[in-house]
Amino acid sequence: MNFRVSGGVHGLVQGVDLNTEGLDATDASHLETLIAESGLRGRRESFSTAARDMHQYELVITDRGKVISLACDDRSVPAKARPLIRFLTERSEPMTP
Repeated sequence: MNFRVSGGVHGLVQGVDLNTEGLDATDASHLETLIAESGLRGRRESFSTAARDMHQYELVITDRGKVISLACDDRSVPAKARPLIRFLTERSEPMTP
């Protein structure tokens, strides 16, 4: 899984690359639950034109040959995916653009 957050007032780029095999059992199970409950399927892209300086999120999940991707901003994050985005954001670290 690859996750990136960019934009916002400061324009920083943060991210995290996770593999459930590299997580402890509790975190791996929690992450799998968040993915399942997110309702994300296939590829989805949605950006708001109403505001500036929002964070933009890019998420790619690859599991057994299936790819789920999401590209969105603060205003267009699907409600069910917000806990997953929060989980990943909390684990993100600064990255070079």
